[in-house]
Amino acid sequence: MVMISALCSTAANGLRIEPKEVCVMGAFPAESNQVATFTLFNATSNALRIGKLESCCAFLEPVIYEKTIVPGASTPLDVLIDAHSLNGPFKKNISFEANGQSHTVWIEGEAKPAIAIPSTHIHCGHLPLGQLWTTNLAVAVRSNLPGKLTATTQSNIGLSANTDGKAMLQLSIPAQREPMRWQGLVQLRIEGQPQLPPVAIHLEGCMGGRLHPQPRKLALAENARKATFALHRKHPEPLPPAPTPLQCNLPDIGIKEELGATGNSTVELDFTDAFIQRLKAERRIPIQLSTEGYVPASLMIEYSPGGVR
Repeated sequence: MVMISALCSTAANGLRIEPKEVCVMGAFPAESNQVATFTLFNATSNALRIGKLESCCAFLEPVIYEKTIVPGASTPLDVLIDAHSLNGPFKKNISFEANGQSHTVWIEGEAKPAIAIPSTHIHCGHLPLGQLWTTNLAVAVRSNLPGKLTATTQSNIGLSANTDGKAMLQLSIPAQREPMRWQGLVQLRIEGQPQLPPVAIHLEGCMGGRLHPQPRKLALAENARKATFALHRKHPEPLPPAPTPLQCNLPDIGIKEELGATGNSTVELDFTDAFIQRLKAERRIPIQLSTEGYVPASLMIEYSPGGVR
């Protein structure tokens, strides 16, 4: 229900707007469509022409029914609100011109979702191998909705979700042995409320560590046999034991790694003549670097006769 202030204003060009500055909507369900209405009065003896009707955002759509207001008449300016895009308090505006003079009106309200969550996208970072992972999320269900909160999941790692039926969501992942990048989707619903769309939470993370070579593309000059790059090992806390040697998936490449502090190192690749001949023929060869407890990293080797040796 729209709550309209009784205040109004009359501009220098004779246009009177009710309410004066802000149409106060109050609180309403975020799953609904709403309409805020302003009334434009022509308080002059000349016609007023309305033009350049614009919204500050995509979820507000202004509609004017008469673009020319004759003297002493009025027309409504409706603002259609797609509340599905809103969550919480908002204050937005619509602008228009009347006989060349600019005007701005504001809409203020609070869209209350059926289910409110901290975030729709959660990055869980790096999780340790061999350990059960759990976390709790607070969930707010609109007070006027009966029915229990339920959750379903989809993932590539065995993600599960349980609720207490009201305001708590517990997520868990069973212990994993192999490092991997993972993604999950949790959909929250309220029992007995099929008209309400589910609320989705997207999760992602890495089980174990990840290797980050910089750069990810190396160019070899005509007679080059070696290439050097920086490598960062991103790993779960606490720090893992001393890292195992770095390996390459191709036997024609030797690897020497000089470890530094905080997971940083310098890696030197040594290429055999056989690899160089293959590279000249194929122009580029992808390789993979791996070590125990880390997701493997890809690196592209390119043949560049004019490159830096």
